[in-house]
Amino acid sequence: MENKYLELFDEVHASGRLRTEVMNMRHEGHRHTRRVPRAALIAAVLILVLAGTALATGVLEQIKIKLEDPDETNSSGSGYSGQAEYRTIPAENLSDAARQRAAEMEESTGSWEFDSWAAAEDFLGLELMHNPILEEMPLCGKRGERAGCGAFVINYEPEEGEAVPFLILLSAAYRGEGCRITQSAYLQFQYPGYPGRETGFGLGTHKGETYLEDYETPGGIKVSIVTTTGTRRYGLTGVKLEHTDYFAYFLWNDVFYSLHAEVSDPVGHPDAVNALATMKAILDAYE
Repeated sequence: MENKYLELFDEVHASGRLRTEVMNMRHEGHRHTRRVPRAALIAAVLILVLAGTALATGVLEQIKIKLEDPDETNSSGSGYSGQAEYRTIPAENLSDAARQRAAEMEESTGSWEFDSWAAAEDFLGLELMHNPILEEMPLCGKRGERAGCGAFVINYEPEEGEAVPFLILLSAAYRGEGCRITQSAYLQFQYPGYPGRETGFGLGTHKGETYLEDYETPGGIKVSIVTTTGTRRYGLTGVKLEHTDYFAYFLWNDVFYSLHAEVSDPVGHPDAVNALATMKAILDAYE
């Protein structure tokens, strides 16, 4: 189960700042309680925490994408990296049920399963973005996994008092026409020792043909759409096929969202063109 969420963390990368923070959580907060599982540490160090950086620059709620070897219009290059900067959420904003479930977790990391995105929102007690197009699409899971919406939770456990969530990654996959679309929300919370901190994610780096589009929805949401192409091995024979991935990154109400559309075809293939059009229609429908 944890592997599914670790795949989503491939879209973000590590920083020494958070590595130190997580190790302190393990040695101080867990010395007398529960061990932090290795999977939780792996996931946690893949997050880029920018404590104080956003205030230093005077800018919050922004996503910055850097293309490698960009062309003159800065719309294509040979790879990319980036970061999203925003504020953490007070843990007390979570519902009583969510905080209680986190406090009762036997390990410092866990997976919560829900029937839908709306059900997860209701349980967490947070206002998340809704999308009528995604709500009409069938949910899908990988082989051996149930279709639904999942939350990967990492707790912070203080010396005294109950554990509180440090991170919740909410994710749901949908079956689109010719593509699979994954909607994710990355929520980071304030906890003792880091009240009101600024935070962020380092976006996953990619080497290879890359395209960048700055997109704005009719509702005013500013989105960075990154298109990457490459080859992957499929099936028992390991045959190599061209593959296209679309990533849409945006921020709303102190939550970092991503949409990922994956197509087993080259970027100019009709299925790939349709996947990009579908992604933009989904973005335009957010409310």
